[in-house]
Amino acid sequence: MGWINLDEFAAFGVTIQGERVESVVSAVLLFLVVSHVIQWRGDYLSYRGWNVIGRQPASMRSIEGTKEQTKLDAIAEDSREVAEKDAVTKAGLVQMQSYLDRMRREMTAFASFAWFYVWIWYLAFPLVAAVGVLVWWLYA
Repeated sequence: MGWINLDEFAAFGVTIQGERVESVVSAVLLFLVVSHVIQWRGDYLSYRGWNVIGRQPASMRSIEGTKEQTKLDAIAEDSREVAEKDAVTKAGLVQMQSYLDRMRREMTAFASFAWFYVWIWYLAFPLVAAVGVLVWWLYA
């Protein structure tokens, strides 16, 4: 790149001549770019397929009438109906309701993190960094 002296580059006890260093660095960089694209695609397919889109895992979504209702919401609604009919199971169902509420909050937090992970940290950030380095390299 002009600002690093690579006349004799040594790594792990192996000396590489300056003119060969560029091809070695280019090959490593190409491998890293391809590896990153493959890993991001796998993360995206995982995110899209069975993790979280629309703040709910695909396996937790169901359509009931015209309103989208999650399976967690359906379980909570069913448990309220049963609790109204049977006082003995009411205490257990109230506890289950608190667990369902906690699960819903955790799924929302996970959905936010998954969105950040897939779209910002492993897509936008590397692209912005790569463009920044290219602009800096071309105009420096």
